[in-house]
Amino acid sequence: MADCDCLPCPLFTLFFLMITIKKQIIMKTNTTNNTLRSVLLCLVAMMASLTALADNKLYIEDFFVSAVQKTIIVDEEEISVEVQQGMVAVSLQNTDVISSVGFDMVLPEGVTVIEGSVVKNTARMNEMSHNVFITVPNEAKPNEVRVTVLPVASDLANTALVGNDGVLFSFKVEAPQEFASGEVVISEVMGSDATVAPAKEIAVEGAGAGMKTFAGSFSVAPEAIAMNVGQTATVDVYVSNAITISGFEATLNLPEGITVSNIVLGENFAGNTVSAYTPTTGKLTISSLTGKEFAESEAPVFSLVLKAETTVAGELTIGAVSLAHGEGMYAVEGESSVDVEATILMGDVNLDGELSFADVNMINNKCLDNVQEGFFEAAADMNGDGEVSFADANALINVILSK
Repeated sequence: MADCDCLPCPLFTLFFLMITIKKQIIMKTNTTNNTLRSVLLCLVAMMASLTALADNKLYIEDFFVSAVQKTIIVDEEEISVEVQQGMVAVSLQNTDVISSVGFDMVLPEGVTVIEGSVVKNTARMNEMSHNVFITVPNEAKPNEVRVTVLPVASDLANTALVGNDGVLFSFKVEAPQEFASGEVVISEVMGSDATVAPAKEIAVEGAGAGMKTFAGSFSVAPEAIAMNVGQTATVDVYVSNAITISGFEATLNLPEGITVSNIVLGENFAGNTVSAYTPTTGKLTISSLTGKEFAESEAPVFSLVLKAETTVAGELTIGAVSLAHGEGMYAVEGESSVDVEATILMGDVNLDGELSFADVNMINNKCLDNVQEGFFEAAADMNGDGEVSFADANALINVILSK
């Protein structure tokens, strides 16, 4: 870059300044303005430099590993063990022409690359154009690898990677059974353009990602419930687990006026459990007393029995879900919700969900100043005049007889 005292500016600002300065120079046809010419040269140099700083990025996205059975040889005998495996996709977004790229990658402790698992994206390179090498520089640290993509084509014009965005290649990694989550770190990224001679270095930014065990998914049913004040309704929670699990934890957010009156455990986990819900924190826990795992079943793992204490129109959500596996807790992505609406069934003053002469008797007793236990006064004003009277009892009788 030419020597100058200019401050860095966005390209559109530089362009505007260049045009303005150029006009001023042209207007001064009879006068040499060395200062303006110097500034113009400075801006031209800066413009060229900023244009050369192309946006090249090599990255991977968050990915999961899941449980698989693997056969190993122990004392000349084949045995089956459970490990976790997953596919890592390496992508390159480039505005420069790039022929080769290399980078260092550190996987979480205990995670290794499966030898011979590289799969190229033939839309960007093939067997005749590039090779992918994944090496372990230090055998004592098998989770730290060096990755290199090199051209093999002899024709310089064919050494460039095709396209400017998308996956270059993928490879498999293996993690121990107890792995839960970790970070993949990418560093020391460098590219080169071999389509010209001599080849030139190309700066490339690197970005790692998160790696997690795919523990499974969960869902709730139904999507919406309508209930009467004082009555209960049930929300079923289902778990589709990819790993063996012995417990469930979540945060439960209830609309104001809705309480959990009971937790009913499903047939796939009944008889060997302890469950708890803490209203102050919203923490919901379903766990095994002996470490017994959830059995395969299409039935819900558990059901929440909800009770409406007052009129409600809101949303129940279950999120921050974790599944217990061995000594660890494995997070499950996302949350589920249920729309909840609770209304008053006018006349149902004993809150049994029905209109009957038992409700008529309770209203009559209220009018005689003999209020019975459990009397729900908000449901007693049948005619809507703001008072509880024998007229309300008569109105309720008419409703009952009209059925």
